[in-house]
Amino acid sequence: MDPVHGLTGALGALVFWGLLSVVAGKDPYLDFTCVASQALIPTATSTAEILIEAYTPLRDATFEIAGIQGKSTQTDKDGAYVCSLETENIEATTTVIVSSEDASLYPPRLTVTLDPDEEKKLQMLLRDDCVVPCRYKWRELVESSVIKSNEKELQIGGLNEASVVLRNFLVDDKEKKGFVQVLVRECPSGYWNPVENCSLECSMCLNGGMCHPRSGQCICPPGFSGEQCEIVHGRNIFGQKGQYSCSTSSDPHDTGCIGKLFCLPEPFGCTCAAGYRGISCSEGCKEGTYGANCEGVCHCEDNSTCLADTGECVRSLCQEGWCGTNCQVPAPMLYKELKEVKVNHATNVTCILENVKNPTDSDIVLILPDGTSIEADYIIEYETPVMAEYSFVVADARDNKYTCAYNNIRLQKTVYCNAFGTYEMMPLYRFQDL
Repeated sequence: MDPVHGLTGALGALVFWGLLSVVAGKDPYLDFTCVASQALIPTATSTAEILIEAYTPLRDATFEIAGIQGKSTQTDKDGAYVCSLETENIEATTTVIVSSEDASLYPPRLTVTLDPDEEKKLQMLLRDDCVVPCRYKWRELVESSVIKSNEKELQIGGLNEASVVLRNFLVDDKEKKGFVQVLVRECPSGYWNPVENCSLECSMCLNGGMCHPRSGQCICPPGFSGEQCEIVHGRNIFGQKGQYSCSTSSDPHDTGCIGKLFCLPEPFGCTCAAGYRGISCSEGCKEGTYGANCEGVCHCEDNSTCLADTGECVRSLCQEGWCGTNCQVPAPMLYKELKEVKVNHATNVTCILENVKNPTDSDIVLILPDGTSIEADYIIEYETPVMAEYSFVVADARDNKYTCAYNNIRLQKTVYCNAFGTYEMMPLYRFQDL
């Protein structure tokens, strides 16, 4: 059987029998985090317990963890623990994936989020080499039906509005299984409002945030908050408003969150705290990366290292093309289109502005050699990439400089015209924040 269609059919049956969570009904609520005190239990047969606890400012909601009412529970077993809240009008659901320290297989990421009809290859990591040829099996956790055998990888696709947890194990060592959750957005990435065919564009979610397909709001990973997840806190902080901490320390960079697992409303899923990665959520970020699961990329000048939890560049400015508190906001970029200039003749000077949506006619002006400025004669906008060309007709090009200036911030690009052509100078201003 084709693995994609085999899995699609199996999951369709699970939806029919109500074994998959299908997004529908009440308004989504985002300020809801379920935290496992340890991402890994010591061993699959251990009696040591971990605590799963729900964090939210709501008081009048009904809470359930693994089908039992309450905001916390303890467990000594690996598996998937559905964590939810509900009121008359709102709801939130996430699934805490608890793995065993001695599992034979681990996923590179506990949660995989797909677009509708997107296909993706799931791949597990083998902890130790097999003594004999490895034989694998994939099973759906609830149904326990075999989806695919004898492969470490599984091609999936064609899933819609579903959440499913899969387990992958070696036939000769069934108890040491690995888990991975597959979530499917109701709308393609970057869009929301499924009621009207996902017609609305999401705002930019920074620092690993994810747009919720039904509200258009950003779900912010641990360590970040704000409408666009633009506010940085540190590795000790979590919650959509940055209101919770893992330790009593007042230091937002305290290591209290190391080893803990944070599961946010679907379709976000589970992640490590800011500054940590790996199945145990205790490995630090590699150089040049930062944030929850270390999935962010630093944008510091001269490839300087940023802070592993916040991405801030502490000893340098942002790379050209980036700005914001931690250099993650695409900055307006000005370019001068290099064309041959005929001195003492009319010529076109084109200023190119990147990374600014819905530019206006007056955003860019051309500063002439005498210090006066003129607006563009015409503008051409492009959607991909986000770019606008401002063209200025200069009646009498002289052997002097012309400056493209962006009015919203102090950003300029100067070009010099002479009898041999043009050449660009570096921006007159650098900036850190918009």
